[in-house]
Amino acid sequence: MGLMKLEDTYRNKSLGEIADLGLKTITPVHIGGGAEISANRFLLTEKVSAIVDEEKLFEKFSQRGWVDQYINQARQRQGGLGSFQPIQRMSQAEKEQFAAEVAAYHLKRFEGTPLRDIHNLRPFIRDGEHRAYIPGTSIKGAVRTAVLYGQLVKLRESNRKDFNAILAAIRNEVGRCRPSPNRPTLDDDKHTELIAQVLQGSSLQAPDRSISEGERSLFDVLKAFSISDTEPADFTPLDLCRIQIVSEGGEYGWHFSRLPNRLQPISIHAETLPENTILRCTGTVDKFTVNRFRPKTKSCFDSLKAVVAHMQRFTDDLIAFERGYFDHLYRLGNDDFIKGIRDRYDEMINSKEKPNIRIGWGCGLMGLTILTLLDRYTEDLVYAVRDRVFGNPQKYQGIKYFPKTRRFIVSEYQGRGNANEDKWEPIWPLGWCRLEQEGVLS
Repeated sequence: MGLMKLEDTYRNKSLGEIADLGLKTITPVHIGGGAEISANRFLLTEKVSAIVDEEKLFEKFSQRGWVDQYINQARQRQGGLGSFQPIQRMSQAEKEQFAAEVAAYHLKRFEGTPLRDIHNLRPFIRDGEHRAYIPGTSIKGAVRTAVLYGQLVKLRESNRKDFNAILAAIRNEVGRCRPSPNRPTLDDDKHTELIAQVLQGSSLQAPDRSISEGERSLFDVLKAFSISDTEPADFTPLDLCRIQIVSEGGEYGWHFSRLPNRLQPISIHAETLPENTILRCTGTVDKFTVNRFRPKTKSCFDSLKAVVAHMQRFTDDLIAFERGYFDHLYRLGNDDFIKGIRDRYDEMINSKEKPNIRIGWGCGLMGLTILTLLDRYTEDLVYAVRDRVFGNPQKYQGIKYFPKTRRFIVSEYQGRGNANEDKWEPIWPLGWCRLEQEGVLS
């Protein structure tokens, strides 16, 4: 079929559907864009947050005879670009001018994000013109989990025998997985890899016996659904945010995660797409492929509307699970910080514009697997997955929830506390979005 005929084919809804979609960020989103950016590649002041273009920076340093001096500083690890003495001696106006001349792009420092302790930051994925965008693969990965979740919920309600058989198969694989004192990679154990595939929905494959084992991997039902990368975010700068890791456990029932033998909590700085950002993309459902799988999947989806319905069901249950996690921590510690996070989830639950997908870094394991479903009905199986796949069960003694950690954007209270939990105010969880159809091509 020629390319010119493709759109005409999808105008026939019996064959497929193309739709313009809008992805709106309900909370800030971070999609990783490669290796962390070191302090030698950014310039931060009270008014400037610039990620530098290394070629432009080298050109400016060459013009001013600063190259050797800066290389010596870098070798001695005496701080980043902002601590370079010639830059420190600049006035604020001169720094702003210098940053404008060497910047690849600028960021907007999130209110309450202090300049100190920013030694590196996680970049957002960007195109060749330094414009942020969200890859279609990031969206489809979340959709895959939601579709699997929806199918298992439907199976649990309509055929408990088959549902229990799936749980038994997972339990069997967990039992065969080697326990390890350290968290293994998926390559360490074929059974660990199979568990991950089952939990992430990588095994929804056609039952057609005419398809060889080698070909079967090519016929994944989710190949019937495709989604493009979003358009680039060609507008105001992304936010530079501070992220803390909240963990169950400790004297007060929760704490900020810390490295061994360190008093300072782990702080992560990242570029985030601000809340209420709308990016557009295109979604496609190929009904020919859907029909090929119909005997196996009992038509788990045949339209974009059905895909979105799966997403909403999964997200509603996931938000309820996350809210329950913070409610549990609040009962342990009766803390204002945890109450603030719980209130954020209450806002989302009661909002007229609810999220229906969670994407990107910070979603955690629950956003990537069907463990929410397993936790509700088979708590012992969840703990078995935890202990076999994630290592030494001793570190989870007294811990109810799995996973035990969550990531949250925080803001600093002025003049309060030092490095402890009292100093920070919760602002947003990461990754919650709403994907909606803007108009079917017909």
